[in-house]
Amino acid sequence: MYCGQCGNKLQEHARQCDNCGKLVRKSAEVKITTINFKKWGIIVVAAILVLIFIPKMFSIGGDMSSPKGTVAGFIKAFQKQDVDKMYKFFVPDKDINQSDLAFFKDQLKEMIKEQSNQVKDYKILDVEIEGKEATVDYMIKFQRGDEVKTTEDSFDLINVGSKWYINDSFSNF
Repeated sequence: MYCGQCGNKLQEHARQCDNCGKLVRKSAEVKITTINFKKWGIIVVAAILVLIFIPKMFSIGGDMSSPKGTVAGFIKAFQKQDVDKMYKFFVPDKDINQSDLAFFKDQLKEMIKEQSNQVKDYKILDVEIEGKEATVDYMIKFQRGDEVKTTEDSFDLINVGSKWYINDSFSNF
């Protein structure tokens, strides 16, 4: 323990500083230490929460860092019938022109209209990864009127950079 006035090292049970004569207040030191632990504890918890939730807030519906996350994100976008988000899960094509892109998105919209089914639930069944390629098997439950149908299928994915993209035609969904 050190003197709060002059910084001199104090003996363990000293009541005043041998150097400057200032009275020692041990309870103040304990209180400051407790406040610092609380402050650092709050900072650490806040930092952990930021690291966990900020990336999720800015994701496009799925964590594309894994094949499973990519397929889950695509299915969620399909549930919301959000064609723009659905498109983001396919392998990016820098050479695609605007008319082809519009055609592709129109095809997605038509597929959604034709499948007037309501996605009720889905489950990722299996993920097989071989290098930069993966296959994700999934099960999906649709409801049309009073009828509930369950279907199983798979997507082929490819890793580009740090993200996984669907490398299939969307027609199998």
